Amino acid sequence: MAKLFTAAKSFGSCIGKDFTIATMTGTVGLWLISGGPIAVTRMGFMVKTLCAGTNTLKFTYTVYGGSATDLCTAVDTDAAAVGQLFSVLGAQADALYKTPVCGLAVIASSFTHMPFVLSHGHVHAVFSATSTAGAGLAFMEYSPLSHTTKVSVG
Repeated sequence: MAKLFTAAKSFGSCIGKDFTIATMTGTVGLWLISGGPIAVTRMGFMVKTLCAGTNTLKFTYTVYGGSATDLCTAVDTDAAAVGQLFSVLGAQADALYKTPVCGLAVIASSFTHMPFVLSHGHVHAVFSATSTAGAGLAFMEYSPLSHTTKVSVG
């Protein structure tokens, strides 16, 4: 039991944002980071209901007063099944990683360039088009690097 507790403590804070078909289009604000930097250990998207319609997804970050920077390149989400996971790998040139087995992401191999640090700013999901069906959950696991750091949905 002690090992399980120790393993659970190694995970950071988590935050998520639900998406419906109506919100899976264009640039959508996910999380606001303020008060200090964070170390991002995991970031991605999980399909909750079957996605349909030509659409791609990527994540971007905009530092306060700056312009958007891609956290990954876009990947097609059309026909993604329930439980499909898409993961940011941490290198900007990497495509958003679509796991080969629905509902399973092997952490050691899926998040190869993690963690990365983000300062004051805004994380966005960017969809290329409007889906005709689907719902999902964007998620991020992070550790605050300052006692004043705050992360909120927005």
